[in-house]
Amino acid sequence: FCPEGSCFPNGAQGGLWAFGRQVNMMVPPSTVNDAWRKATKEKAQLINSSGLYTNLTEAIDRASWKVSADSGFDHSLIVLTDGRIDMREQGAAADIDATERKRLIETVLPKFTAAGARIHTLALSDAADKELLQQIAQLTGGLYLEAHTADDLLKVFLKAFDRAVPAEQVPMTDNRFVIDKSVKEFTALIFRKPGSNKNVQLVAPDGTIYSAENSGEDRPVRWARELNFDLITIIAPEPGE
Repeated sequence: FCPEGSCFPNGAQGGLWAFGRQVNMMVPPSTVNDAWRKATKEKAQLINSSGLYTNLTEAIDRASWKVSADSGFDHSLIVLTDGRIDMREQGAAADIDATERKRLIETVLPKFTAAGARIHTLALSDAADKELLQQIAQLTGGLYLEAHTADDLLKVFLKAFDRAVPAEQVPMTDNRFVIDKSVKEFTALIFRKPGSNKNVQLVAPDGTIYSAENSGEDRPVRWARELNFDLITIIAPEPGE
């Protein structure tokens, strides 16, 4: 998951849903800022895979809230699941899964296509309904991806996120990159080799050193350090190398 929501730009809108048998709107769609990032990080820690059922149709339907052609936003939904539509709990109709699948294709997805919204789907295991996830992505102009390891998950999520929120990129050569004066904010994703205990630093053109240890509310930087990577956003960066 995008740590602390750091890869969401300020002024965008974002929300977070978790689903099993029930669908839980963990973070309502709202404007992205530091408070939103904090809430998203806290709620994301509560996500688990202990649910016995997969209410995929209702999850996507709930996520269509605020999605419309005249909203002023470009809409994208990233769906991560390790299961398939499964609502056959005790007392449910025998054909409920087929009914929910039909509702998804015929009723729910048209809400997204009418708004020009794309759904990017990520299969997290071979138990996922890959055929349906591919169909969802195809019908909405989205991207279908698979992740088989934790490292895969980060990379495919970022690939989907890059499609959802396109951004200009700059090349890096010998651990150096150039930021021009038109850039108001940039994000650097630095991968470390598994097991590496090396600390990451960014050195600004004026010699200022940014690190996870000296980042904080009094500095124009957001720094998320995870097991194998650092995700760093510098606000109002000095232009140069």
